[in-house]
Amino acid sequence: MTSRTNQLLFAFTFAVLAACGGGGGGGGTPPPPPPPAPPVLVDPGTLGDGRMQEVVSNVLARHDVPALGAIIVRDGIVADRAVDGLRAVEFGTAVTLDDRWHIGSITKAMTATLAAVLVEQSQLSWDTTPADVWPAWANSMHPQYRDVTVVQMLAHQSGLPDDITLIPSLTSIDDSAPGTLVEKRLIWAEELLDLAPANAVGDFLYTNAGYLVVGAMLETVTGTPWETLMNDNVFAPLGMLSTGYGAPGTSNLIDQPLGHIEENATLVSVPVGPGADNPQSVGPAGTVHTTLNDYALYMFAHLEGELGMPSLVSAQSFQFLHAPVGVHSYALGWDNDSSQTWSNGPLLVHNGSNLRWLATVGLAPGLNVGVLIVSNAASNDTENAIDELGQQLIQRLLASL
Repeated sequence: MTSRTNQLLFAFTFAVLAACGGGGGGGGTPPPPPPPAPPVLVDPGTLGDGRMQEVVSNVLARHDVPALGAIIVRDGIVADRAVDGLRAVEFGTAVTLDDRWHIGSITKAMTATLAAVLVEQSQLSWDTTPADVWPAWANSMHPQYRDVTVVQMLAHQSGLPDDITLIPSLTSIDDSAPGTLVEKRLIWAEELLDLAPANAVGDFLYTNAGYLVVGAMLETVTGTPWETLMNDNVFAPLGMLSTGYGAPGTSNLIDQPLGHIEENATLVSVPVGPGADNPQSVGPAGTVHTTLNDYALYMFAHLEGELGMPSLVSAQSFQFLHAPVGVHSYALGWDNDSSQTWSNGPLLVHNGSNLRWLATVGLAPGLNVGVLIVSNAASNDTENAIDELGQQLIQRLLASL
């Protein structure tokens, strides 16, 4: 994780060229000076010292990334936040603290949280299976999937394939095709359940497929679209009023950050519209966008739940969401990393990207701390920038204890 400031100190190094030509002879056009060296990493400082902007800006200046943002929560408050960079590389509009960022597969923990809400409402159980929800499909779906549970699908242990392009109607039933999202998800869920398993039940294989199927299951048992269920049961109760779905912003405007892709080794922005995000039907696996402040509210709920305080669901349900399933470290929408020594206990982490944006989150309940880092590109340099910023923010946290 990394950060930067508005006051950048650039060290410009110019080569001194000595012309050795004879009198009256043209020496030709001298080569251009080398580009300025990136600034040296700044001291990460401590939480609340007023230097968070400097940290984010410093990291951004070291990498070819349109924009970076980060927020740190600690002990139930926003301890630090900062953003820097451009909404789109072709325009000069700067990102703001209130901008919305696509968080990709970080959505998965939100879908799992929604499932926990509905389990507590007795609309389904953690052991509910596709055959329970769709008994008419029981004989047509692959036998392995008849008895896989909601937990196994959310923990990537169902055997569903990791390649959702295997869905036969993936291209024919796209966002522009007739029908509602609920109808499209139902078709895709049925087709996924017809496919041959990629591995045995209980073996881990990260896939969007399980979350798509669970999303369709939640829609079937409630009669309500996943987006509405998320709004009514997760986002609105937490006060996340600036959180939505798909690429943020308005078509033909630069009113929010745009995602970016690489073309000929150059970053270019992707306008809002077709091609700006994955199909909407994949929503439960990764189409949410949110603001830094909104996501802070979500981090508060999960941290407090781990510390025994209920909110959306009971503390026991939050802890169930965070616990590894079986022998694997993956929980329900989180990877439970017990290898870190600095976090005073397990670290709940996840990354998210639709190949146009990149985000990463880490919750350290043992320190009552959460960190979200976001960017509106997903290049290798973006990964390096986020990793560098992450290391800086960890140092910042530890220096504040």
